[in-house]
Amino acid sequence: MKHLSQWLNSPDLRSLEVVIVHDESDDQTSLELEVLLGKAPSSRVRIIEGRFGNPGSARNAGLQTVQTQWVTFWDSDDLPDVESFLEMVSQANSAGVKCAVGSFRVLFENNQLVSKDYLIGANQSDSLNNIAMNPGIWRWAFKTSILRDKTFLPIRMGEDVCFLADVGVADFEIYEFPKIVYNYHSGGVGQLTSNPLLIKDLITSMKFLIKEISDSSMAMRAFISKLFWRQFFSVIKRGTRKDKVNLFTLLIKSAPELLLKNGGQTIRSLIFVIKNREPFGPAK
Repeated sequence: MKHLSQWLNSPDLRSLEVVIVHDESDDQTSLELEVLLGKAPSSRVRIIEGRFGNPGSARNAGLQTVQTQWVTFWDSDDLPDVESFLEMVSQANSAGVKCAVGSFRVLFENNQLVSKDYLIGANQSDSLNNIAMNPGIWRWAFKTSILRDKTFLPIRMGEDVCFLADVGVADFEIYEFPKIVYNYHSGGVGQLTSNPLLIKDLITSMKFLIKEISDSSMAMRAFISKLFWRQFFSVIKRGTRKDKVNLFTLLIKSAPELLLKNGGQTIRSLIFVIKNREPFGPAK
């Protein structure tokens, strides 16, 4: 609750409509949220509660209620920079674009607090490739109108990447904002991304990405291919033996899609990910 309560007390909150989706696990959390919302400086904060079981379904429940022109998806254990995020959305809206992405900071909490910044630089020629390496949906803002028929997959890992693929972000003009808009906390207790038992959900995500490649533009094929190989290496690194068997079974079955229809881009994306992939951890 610490980070959630911190930004819910931001003076900039009056410019937002906040929908908190609580995936119910215990009554105590509901009581804590009631107290937290009672202290918020804006009446434009509401809560949805239900047993969703995964981030994808929880986000879908919130997305169905959105009434604002722009929307973003934040996690309760992170710390968005509300002021910078609003500045990004304002500038993107003035520019007439339909999605925006900002820089972010990772805070590592395993042993000591160490941070690393991921900045969108002045040289934008290769920025979409770099965004694909750290797509983080929490750094994005979307015009709500382009999400009307979009939903997240009901899975616990990889649902955000599939959502970006489904939206077709590379086919839009993307407003790239150099300031840090989000502080992502890595190493926190209970973080889904740290649970190796959920790696199998990445196989479901990769199946979805393969289907998206077939029906996508050249720009999206390049973007999705990098998302695909990122997840491939995540399964190789953190998956069980069964996960890896399922992974290579998927590769064999998907070879026609990956190599025959998209061979050149598949190989180029694989090489790019190998060269640019880094541990999601503190700089050595």
